[in-house]
Amino acid sequence: MHSDVENLGLDYDKLTSQALKLNQSYLDLLKLFDEVNLVPALLVELEKDDNSPLKVVDTMSSSQQALSKKFTDLLELITNTQSRFSSEPEVTELKAISHNCQVMQNFLGSMAMNDVKEMFVKLSNS
Repeated sequence: MHSDVENLGLDYDKLTSQALKLNQSYLDLLKLFDEVNLVPALLVELEKDDNSPLKVVDTMSSSQQALSKKFTDLLELITNTQSRFSSEPEVTELKAISHNCQVMQNFLGSMAMNDVKEMFVKLSNS
């Protein structure tokens, strides 16, 4: 396999790892919402300690957007690289990485950060 294709695969793996970590944080945030919903005083304590879930959501939303952009940039690099190869296994690998990048962008988009932020806002206003 050509080293350029291998490097694109490694870049994809790094971005995927970051996306999975973001997803875990997203799931943890949903668990926190459940806990705060049961014990509203916890939200007050978090805000006192400057650990507002709203700040966390904003940070995660920025990370989500940045990761999505990185996947878009990687897709562009893959498209530019594909024109240099016309034989296997590079062609197949580049198509697979491209497809996987699109899947990961959809995955990132499924994290409804604005909805989570709205949930915490409603909770803090109640």
